[in-house]
Amino acid sequence: MKIVKQNLKRMSEIKNVVLIGYFDYLWYEKAFSEGLKSLGLNIMEIRFRDYYRFKFTKYLPIQKKISYFLPIFPESLYSKIKDFKPDIILMYKGYHTDKKFFEVFKDIWITGYEDDNIFNNTLPLIKDKIIKRKLYYYDSYHCDRESDIKYYQKYIKNVKVLLEYYLPWIHYKENNTNKTIDVSFIGHAENDKRVRYIEYLVQNNIKLKIFGNKNWKKYLNKEIYKIIAPNNSIFLDDYRDTINSTKINLCFFSTMNNDVTTTRVFEIPACGGFLLCERTKAMQELYEEGKEAEFFDNEDELKDKIQFYLKNDSAREKIAQNGYERCLKSGYDIYSRMQQWYNDMNYFMKNT
Repeated sequence: MKIVKQNLKRMSEIKNVVLIGYFDYLWYEKAFSEGLKSLGLNIMEIRFRDYYRFKFTKYLPIQKKISYFLPIFPESLYSKIKDFKPDIILMYKGYHTDKKFFEVFKDIWITGYEDDNIFNNTLPLIKDKIIKRKLYYYDSYHCDRESDIKYYQKYIKNVKVLLEYYLPWIHYKENNTNKTIDVSFIGHAENDKRVRYIEYLVQNNIKLKIFGNKNWKKYLNKEIYKIIAPNNSIFLDDYRDTINSTKINLCFFSTMNNDVTTTRVFEIPACGGFLLCERTKAMQELYEEGKEAEFFDNEDELKDKIQFYLKNDSAREKIAQNGYERCLKSGYDIYSRMQQWYNDMNYFMKNT
């Protein structure tokens, strides 16, 4: 049941934000923090793992997520948060909070953010219930796909889309004219259409490099896997350098997440790379097809476009440059996304 909040402040200016999350990777919670600080906000960063009541969970791999089922946050942390005098508490994937947390801070606006699709019916039943029932406690929420809005609104009145982004201090253009890789895909393995696309390209003698997790061996045909021999996941400078060294950067959208965009559609052009991804309405709104990026709907269109652009350097380079300029002009960076978040929060808090 929703916790009734009374006398919440109607903010004319947001100043202090408590940001709670994992902080395991620089491009998630830490990126949010940097973006919010650029707006002149005071940020208190709270890392879940530092406050698990059951300390052994601190050392478990994040994939185990046993802490979904464990209460956290000691009384000492509540006092620390109150002393900070937050205007907003922002939960980045707030699965680890219990009802008491929301009761303690019932006079503070609590908002959330989720980049995965938690309504895809693939969650174990008990975890599904634990995650979704907490949505009732939030005053507002941001997700990164339009198709999720109607589900969130069953629990929360104030919901908006906040798209993915690139990080200007990591994803930037390098003057690399030595393109040593014809085609690459940097991403996780998933048993969806990406497997079919990749196998088709290899069968048609397209030189392709994959960078990702070990699960590719589970999904790819054994002979195809031997030919490709996928590389390990790459991050930060290696990630940017690989994009800059690749003639054609592929991007597939997760079927499990119902994605129509993903972070790479911003990171690749921001690095000056040529983006070739699945065609969606959302992508056609973000980039002009054939001018700022290229799209495909099926195996043959994918193969034909790869073969065409491998033979036409000037056309490929022009699209990559236009995509880079679109990224900068349209504000696809973390700073612009956090400005949107700030504007949304002011609107929610003044009109609720």
